[in-house]
Amino acid sequence: MSAIDVFIGIILLFCVTLAVLLAGYAYDVLNTGTAALFAGDAQAQAAMAVTGTTVNIFDSVLIIFFLTIMVGSIISSFFIQSHPIFFIAMVLVNVCLIIIGAPLSNSFNSVATASPGISLAANHFPMAVTLMQNLPLMAVISIIVSAVFAAKIHSGGNR
Repeated sequence: MSAIDVFIGIILLFCVTLAVLLAGYAYDVLNTGTAALFAGDAQAQAAMAVTGTTVNIFDSVLIIFFLTIMVGSIISSFFIQSHPIFFIAMVLVNVCLIIIGAPLSNSFNSVATASPGISLAANHFPMAVTLMQNLPLMAVISIIVSAVFAAKIHSGGNR
């Protein structure tokens, strides 16, 4: 895994969480706008209920995806052969991760609180909003992975 993958992962997490937040906002607008229109149609009301369930499940999906990636990177750091000299580069990557994570976290927070409608939609995704508000803490996982990479004792012999 190269150092650029960490940055791409953070940017993708930001974009996907932002897209889910905007999908929740679009659903709220659509649901309130069409509630009176579909009042007599049971099939349309059932379809809107299924759509609401689908949109609201993205909060759990994002957290499971994030935790799976983090646990997978910690476990894989035990099995990937590395030299301790790369720890210096990993520290620099972690510093850049914190520097990039803070503005992304702040920009997500400003989007999530930009209007009453979007902040109402953000209430449907409390775990994802908390994750994005604490995005620089992703560096903690990256520091653990870096420490495991550097601290492994290698035995001699052919590889």
